[in-house]
Amino acid sequence: MTASEHPDLRRNETFARNAAFLPAPLRRRILEADPEEIRSGIAVARSEDGHPVCSMAEGGRTFRINSLRPQDQAKRWCGQIPFGEVGALFVYGCGFGYPLLEIAERKDPDTLVLVFERSLPLFAAMLAHVDLEPVFRTGKFAFFVGRPDSFSPEFARLISQPELFFLTAPTLAFAPEARLFKREYVQIHARALELLALQTKKIGNDHYDSVLGFRQTIANLPEVLGNPYASCLKDKFKGVPAFIIANGPSLDKDIPELKRAVGKALILCSESAIAPLMKNGIVPDAICVSERSEKSYRRHFERDRYPEKLALLGLSVIDPRIFASFEGPKIPIFRRFDSDSRLVNGAIGDGSAFFGGRSSAHLAFEAAVYMGANPVVLVGQDLAYGPGGETHSRQSVYAEASQRETVERIKASPDVYLRGNDGRTVRSNAKWNHFKLIFAEMIKENPHVAVLNATEAGAVIKGAKYAPLGRAIDAYCARDLPVALHEVVRDAKRAVDVASRKRRLGTLQVELEKYAAIYDALDSFCARQQERCERRIGGRKPDPIPSPPPKANGGANPPTSRSKRCRCFWIRTCI
Repeated sequence: MTASEHPDLRRNETFARNAAFLPAPLRRRILEADPEEIRSGIAVARSEDGHPVCSMAEGGRTFRINSLRPQDQAKRWCGQIPFGEVGALFVYGCGFGYPLLEIAERKDPDTLVLVFERSLPLFAAMLAHVDLEPVFRTGKFAFFVGRPDSFSPEFARLISQPELFFLTAPTLAFAPEARLFKREYVQIHARALELLALQTKKIGNDHYDSVLGFRQTIANLPEVLGNPYASCLKDKFKGVPAFIIANGPSLDKDIPELKRAVGKALILCSESAIAPLMKNGIVPDAICVSERSEKSYRRHFERDRYPEKLALLGLSVIDPRIFASFEGPKIPIFRRFDSDSRLVNGAIGDGSAFFGGRSSAHLAFEAAVYMGANPVVLVGQDLAYGPGGETHSRQSVYAEASQRETVERIKASPDVYLRGNDGRTVRSNAKWNHFKLIFAEMIKENPHVAVLNATEAGAVIKGAKYAPLGRAIDAYCARDLPVALHEVVRDAKRAVDVASRKRRLGTLQVELEKYAAIYDALDSFCARQQERCERRIGGRKPDPIPSPPPKANGGANPPTSRSKRCRCFWIRTCI
C-alpha cells in the first residue's frame, strides 16, 4: 500500500462533488469540523489496485475500516442482504463508501437507505476520497452523522415526510467495521427507533381518525373562509411572557398565584383547563383545541358560553360545532404534517400551519412560540398523577361523575415512573410520557425560547428549567400586555377577503373530485380482485387479471356513477 495525503476539503474536487448532494445542515457541520481532527485521526492509503482504504485512530487504538480488497469485501457483505424484500434499509457504518456503492447497484429503485455514521471525521474523509455520485444519484440515500443529538433534527425532518410509512419496519445492516463500535451503534439504533416511534405517535395511525379529520376539515371550510389565517399571529407578541396552562392536578394550587399574571402575559390554556380558570375568574387570552373527537364539544362547548374577549385557536380537524358555537374571535389552524390539511391549505389557505402536537397543551406551546413569546412558562403540566392518584384538576370536568369511566381508563394504563421536578420519582403512564417526550422535542427545536416549568410536583421535561410559579411571575410580569390577543384576531378578521377565498374553492373541488374518481377505481379494482380470489378458492377458473387502477398523478378514469353522486356537498354549500 502507498500512503495518501489528506486533501483540503474546501479545495478537493471529489469532496465538492459529493458535498453538493448533502443537505445544508450536514454539509455545514462537516465544513466546520476541525481539520486537524481529520488529519490526526484518519489514515488513508492506496491498495495495490489503487483503491483508497482507511484506518482510524481513536482512544489510543487503531481500527481498520475496510480490508485491502474493499470492493470484494463489500460484495460479500451485500450478498447477505435480501434486497428483494427490503422497503427501507438502516445501515450502521459507512464502510468508507464501498458498501454504499454496492447497495446502490443492487437495491430496488424504491428502497430507502438510511446511513448512520458515528464519526464525522471518517465521513468527511470518505467524501474526499471516494466518488459517491452513483449513491447520491439514486435519490434514496439519507445520511445521519455523529452523535444522535447532532443528527436528531435532520432525522426528525425526514421521518415527518410521507416516506415515514416505509420506515416502520426497516431491515438492519451493520457495515463490516460497525462491529468494532457495537455499543455506540446500538445506542444510535435505539435513539433512531425512539424518534421513529415518537413521530408515529405524533402523526397517529388510526384510520377512523384520519377519515373523521378529513370530513371535519371540509365541514369547517366556512370557518376557514371567514376567519383569519394563523399567520396573523406571527411575532405579534415578541418578547412577551406566555403561560401555557394544562389541566394537571397541581393546577388547583397554582390558580391563586396565576391571577397575578392576567393582563401582563399571554395566557393560553388547553381546552380541559378552561373550566378551572373560568370558575376562578381567570379569562385566558385563548383556549386551544386539538382533539377531533366530539367529546371536546360535549365537555367544554355544548353547554358553556365564554366571554367575547376569549379567542379560540383550533385545529381545522376539530368538531365543527365547536367553531359554530364559539362567540369570540377564532382561528382555524391547519396541521403541517397532515396530508388532508396540506391539500386544503394549498387550495384555500396561505401556507401557515402548525405541527399541532398530540395534546392541546402542545398546540398552545407552539402558538406561543409562533407569536414570538419569550419566556414560555408551563403551568399544570404535571404529566404525572397527583399525590392521591389524581389525574386532573379537581375543578375540571374530569371531576364530574359523567367522566368517571374516562378517569378509570386512564388509571388502568400501565405505570411509568419518571423523575420529578422536586427531585422525587413520580408515577405517570405511557401516554403522558409520550406527551413529555414531544414537549422535549419541541423545546429542542426552539433553542431561542427560554422555557420554564412551574409545575412543582410534575415530571421533568428535558430542556425546561424548573422555576416556582410565583418567582416566574415576579420576574417577567412587570408590564401590561402591549395589545390584547382578541383585538389582534378581530383586526385581522376585518381584513379577510371572503369573496377572494371562495373563488379559490374551485381548485379544491377539482382536486377532491379527482381523488374521488381514483378511490372509486381502486374500490372497483379491489372488488374484482376479491371476486377472482373467491373463484379460485371455489375451484373455478378466474377471469383474466384486470387492469390496475389509475395513479394519483395523472390519467384518472372518469368518475363512475357512484363518485358522480358524491359531489363535495360542503364545498358547494360554501360557494
